Amino acid sequence: MVFALQATVFMPQIKEWIGEAKQTVPDLYPVELVLTFSGAELSTNVEEPYVLPLPPKWEAALLSSEDEQDEEDDEDEPQFTHLLVIDTTATVEEYPEYETAVLLTKTAVIARDDNGLRVVFYREFQKPGTSPIIINRELYNEVTAKALPFLDFIPAIIFTLAVFAVLLLPWIAAPFILLGYLLYLLVFTLLAWVLAAIMSRKFTYGELYKLGMYGLTPAILIEWVLHWFHTGIAMLFSLIFLVTMGIVIHAFPKKGSKKAASVSAKSPKKSKR
Repeated sequence: MVFALQATVFMPQIKEWIGEAKQTVPDLYPVELVLTFSGAELSTNVEEPYVLPLPPKWEAALLSSEDEQDEEDDEDEPQFTHLLVIDTTATVEEYPEYETAVLLTKTAVIARDDNGLRVVFYREFQKPGTSPIIINRELYNEVTAKALPFLDFIPAIIFTLAVFAVLLLPWIAAPFILLGYLLYLLVFTLLAWVLAAIMSRKFTYGELYKLGMYGLTPAILIEWVLHWFHTGIAMLFSLIFLVTMGIVIHAFPKKGSKKAASVSAKSPKKSKR
């Protein structure tokens, strides 16, 4: 459901991004640049360090997103002003000095992700003895000409996933959620059983298990409301469940009370034939 709402809200921005990408990406690769990967090592035909700057619109979007972040995040997360830097003399430790999103060294490509730096060595995709891989503007144009048209399918894919999330996902998720609650009751019915004994009420485990299915309702509703307010309290769900079960158990007569005996006496007896 949340994904469907987000897809609806951000669809105009997604379409705008697709339009900008189709205009910007074809010209990202410099005409003069040739990259040669041979023996799991990179060589170039340009003077290094070679810098590919961020496209103006990308840089503006990056600055805008940085302004929206908390000050603490800005301090912890390194910033970059370049899209790509090529320097075959660089090391992994020198990555922050280049202020770039991606750094190509002699033996590896270095970028950052949510967990810090990610280093991928060329030997992972170029095995010993394989032919050299040469990347130039001509090859880049061929790849982008085939890949960019697929961007037009992104809105349709997102819309399909949103419809799936709204109509089908709840039906798929419901059995697993129900199973989770049933397993939860297997444990917490024991606590309700202890509670019933303390309150001098006589129940079998099976009776309390069935009552627990109804006793879960207030806990589920309150948890759902708190979820939408992005609030959570540890063990609140279990506390609400046990309080609800305590109220339900208290409504039944105590063992050995006159009321219990009266109820027992009024129960119909089986006729003897």
